[in-house]
Amino acid sequence: MSSVALADILKNIYSFVQILEGSRNDMVNSWDESALANAFQWARYCEQVYRQAEGKPYREDLDNQIRAIGQLPLALGDVQICLETLKGSSETLRKNPHLSDHLFTAVITSYGVTPGAKQDLIKDCFQLSRTKAVGQMTSNLASLVEKTDSGQSELNRCQARLLWRHIKTVLSSSYKKERSESYITAKLVATACDQNGIEILLHVLLTQDDTGQCTKIMECKQFVLKWMLQNLALRKSIQKKGVPDLWQAPKQFLVKVAAEYFSFFTAYIQFLVQLGSDMSLEYGGSGMEYTWRFMHGKDSKTFSYAILLEHFAELLKSDQHVTSAVVKTLESLALKSEVNI
Repeated sequence: MSSVALADILKNIYSFVQILEGSRNDMVNSWDESALANAFQWARYCEQVYRQAEGKPYREDLDNQIRAIGQLPLALGDVQICLETLKGSSETLRKNPHLSDHLFTAVITSYGVTPGAKQDLIKDCFQLSRTKAVGQMTSNLASLVEKTDSGQSELNRCQARLLWRHIKTVLSSSYKKERSESYITAKLVATACDQNGIEILLHVLLTQDDTGQCTKIMECKQFVLKWMLQNLALRKSIQKKGVPDLWQAPKQFLVKVAAEYFSFFTAYIQFLVQLGSDMSLEYGGSGMEYTWRFMHGKDSKTFSYAILLEHFAELLKSDQHVTSAVVKTLESLALKSEVNI
């Protein structure tokens, strides 16, 4: 291949890359069917370049040149620019949740009438709908579940699985990190303020994911965990934002999450220890036994000495590493006379 021909090919590929970049930001909102058709034309050109390079001696050099394009500061999310990527240029263009709804017909038309087109269409529509429809799906689930404790529990788990898939999709594939994190934060706030929202968020942290993307999964889980500890576990934040208290969630779920995440376990123990430190020994009078009560304010249905004991009892029924950590913490505190626990 001559240097002139290679330069023209690389120039055209870069043109498609720029179009692909434009399809993943606000610029795509101005696209009409003509603009989309032009984008698919460039995609088909790139696919042709891939086919023609197969088995040719210049393939490796071309791949290196294309990878050099990928080193430029482009906002393409997780799309890696190389010769192999060009093989599915049309597919990469289609699998884009940023495309406007009014372009849906044009997207369907782009599949053509090949034997596997119907299956590809169904698969890709499902992939795209996961991002846009998850909120609506979650809100509609409540009307489909019987209003019982078991039904509500299953609904919470189902909502958590949907929310988790949405969080993972947005945080893993978006090229604008700050915008994506801001969007997911708003979702977390809205979920926390809903009835059973705290339990749903705890389920998100416990949701198993077998996609094999360990690093991305942990990054997304840590984002949710960090937000919960910063905004739901601290009483000042709770009072300021008007969101529920994390520690009022069912104890069995708090303990399960504590067994999975050390930072959550640490925050949980610190909260319980502080709760005990806020209590003092009080004599009931009239033959009643001594008991522990809050030094400032009255006991409530939410927190009292009895409830504090229930939390520790639940922790001591957990996994061995949790039980051992709790015992060591209590033994350490028992040596400090100034700590009321």
